Amino acid sequence: MIRRKLLALLAGTVLSPAMAATFAGTGVDDQGNTITFTLQETITPATYYVGANGSDSNNGKSPATPFQTIAKINSLTLARGGSVLFNGGDTFVGNLRPNIDGNGDPANPLTIGSYGTGKATIVAGNTTITFNSGASAVINVDGMSGWIIQDLNLRGGDLAHMPMAGVRVANTGAASRSNGTIRRCDISGIHYFEATAPMLPNNQGNNGFGIFMQGNPSAGFSGLEILDCQIHDCDVGTGGFGSGVGNPVNFANVHIKNCTAYDIKGGPAGIAPGLAYPPMGNGFSLDSVNGGLIEFCTAHDCGANYRNQGGGPAGFLLANCTNIRIFRCKAQDIKPSDFALEMVDFLGFDIDNANTGCVIDSCYATGCYNSGFLLFSNDNAHWNNNTITNCISENNCRAGMTGFGEISVSIPAGGTPQVTVQNNTTYNNRVFNGDLYQGAGNKGAPGLTMGGVGTPSGTISKNIQIVNIDIYGAATLLNSRNFQPTFNPPVDISNNAWFPQSGSPLVWWASTQYWDFAQWQSVSGKGAGTQFGDPHFTAVGQGPAGYVQSTYPGWGATPQASYGSP
Repeated sequence: MIRRKLLALLAGTVLSPAMAATFAGTGVDDQGNTITFTLQETITPATYYVGANGSDSNNGKSPATPFQTIAKINSLTLARGGSVLFNGGDTFVGNLRPNIDGNGDPANPLTIGSYGTGKATIVAGNTTITFNSGASAVINVDGMSGWIIQDLNLRGGDLAHMPMAGVRVANTGAASRSNGTIRRCDISGIHYFEATAPMLPNNQGNNGFGIFMQGNPSAGFSGLEILDCQIHDCDVGTGGFGSGVGNPVNFANVHIKNCTAYDIKGGPAGIAPGLAYPPMGNGFSLDSVNGGLIEFCTAHDCGANYRNQGGGPAGFLLANCTNIRIFRCKAQDIKPSDFALEMVDFLGFDIDNANTGCVIDSCYATGCYNSGFLLFSNDNAHWNNNTITNCISENNCRAGMTGFGEISVSIPAGGTPQVTVQNNTTYNNRVFNGDLYQGAGNKGAPGLTMGGVGTPSGTISKNIQIVNIDIYGAATLLNSRNFQPTFNPPVDISNNAWFPQSGSPLVWWASTQYWDFAQWQSVSGKGAGTQFGDPHFTAVGQGPAGYVQSTYPGWGATPQASYGSP
């Protein structure tokens, strides 16, 4: 038998390094023959365990030998497809910043979560607070693809170590990143406004977030999912979820499902009026996002401490976005604690400045300080083709400022965008008793308002609006008072069902009050096919005061109690 000696020159190729390594080699035997071979080894991604009773001198590879600190995890390069698990029921202090091998793999995510019984709690620490410290978060994922954060309680900690977010999803690098998931997490106690206010002129703090989306306009992040999470007891920033109005972000394909944001205070108690700025106090806010879906989510009890008459929060707000759909969501009690300030906004749902192709579909707003639903353009050419459809707005307009209806459309001078307000139901039976001549509030609640002097196109049709008497004895079905001598927007206003429960039906148009509907039709060229009287609800989904809807599908496709949940 001839003994052969292999002389190998290895050329190694690693395929999906966290899972398998393949090495192709060539060599010659002692007969001078060239041979080739392949060696393949499967590599199991590491799972690291962290427990309060552990030690950083352990190997961290089993529940019996866990690490002890977040600092230890931050010192490691974590394998794609691996896991970092914290012992359920334990509390850890620190700011986690995972470093994934090769910046991560979208198809092979790292998982950060809990093991054992219940959820682990991570409380912010170790970082001294500095103004505008955008890199600070309880969990900070920057420039990484392929990760899952799940089953954790995240807390803000004390003001001296307050982070800017519970979870910060960022990409400040030059290469695009993708595929991240945050699910089944509970986030609270993010008070970044209070922590930063002493460092700034006039005590104006900086925004904080439950989940902060901070991208890069040249690279960005695609494919973020936020599922089954709750954010609460926050008093700063945009409140629940958001990318931050005005920040240079670039996110695409964002999906938020079955999440709740509540008790988002919009600043500390007792803040002086004018020191907080929009959009603090929002439940869910997206800014500069291209493509996304928010579904089956609820925002309630937001904005209580907010004190700025120039603009306020919303349960759901979109700004500078393209093709976002909000579906089957609920906004309730978006309101300040002090109604005497007579502030604007505090809305259920708001498609605000510079959005295109965004839709609010089959959503429910109730108990909000001003409108349940708002389409608002800031005269940006990008604002166009936005829609409110199949929605219910019930007993909002608690401030009684007649510039805000249950549904409001506001287009400034020169604006000519397309709007769609169709198949919605509004209902208000609030009783107002304000002064006839003093103040703006406590006057009444129109069914629909059209603000500004812009001339939108599109359609406002097939809506049911049930309105009540105001302090002037009117039941204002449509308020488009803009003090112009004429007003001729091309938008089609037709085939609506308008029902004044009490009071005299009124339409404000330009600078004129029309108590005679036919006269308004003649002047405006609007109102074809309008129905008056009791809409005679008779379909599925019980309406207010015993009504059940049949005329149009805005109310009744699903029971009210099901909004905000799948």
